[in-house]
Amino acid sequence: GVVTVVPGKGFHVNVDFPVKLTLEPPAGVTIEKAVQEKPDAAKFDENNLIFNVKATAASAGTYAIKGKFKFAVCTPSTCDPKMVPVEIALAVK
Repeated sequence: GVVTVVPGKGFHVNVDFPVKLTLEPPAGVTIEKAVQEKPDAAKFDENNLIFNVKATAASAGTYAIKGKFKFAVCTPSTCDPKMVPVEIALAVK
């Protein structure tokens, strides 16, 4: 799975903010790195913030990986820190 922030027009990703993606795997699911921060980002600049999530399941089924994502988007004059819930669907055949 992938968790991505693409800021709207007039906004940019705050590259100095202590971003953090925290995931809670359900029973039967293993996440390679359940807590990811700046150094773990696949891409981290003013236009994109991307975290790749590598998860495996012990058996077939559909799983919901829930978590929280902390980041900030800014304009030249204001900054808006966010803590948003995330959910990644994992389907294993």
